[in-house]
Amino acid sequence: MAQQPKLEITVTSQYEYVTYPAPSHPVVMVAVTYQRGLLPPRTVFIEKDKLNDVTLKDAIKHDLDQSKAQAPRTLEI
Repeated sequence: MAQQPKLEITVTSQYEYVTYPAPSHPVVMVAVTYQRGLLPPRTVFIEKDKLNDVTLKDAIKHDLDQSKAQAPRTLEI
């Protein structure tokens, strides 16, 4: 099985915030904004307790896969 080429990603910002998915149940989240090449920046959101290099890479890969489905199409006229 051929290996997928490695993608170079630049993390441009990272910040924490608190959200309340249920009353009296605060969850600290981390918003990580990244950029790949000349594409516009995108942001992924991960619970602080679950944030590590592996979960961040997985979240970015998943986000990039979703963004491909939303890519604009071109037409020749």
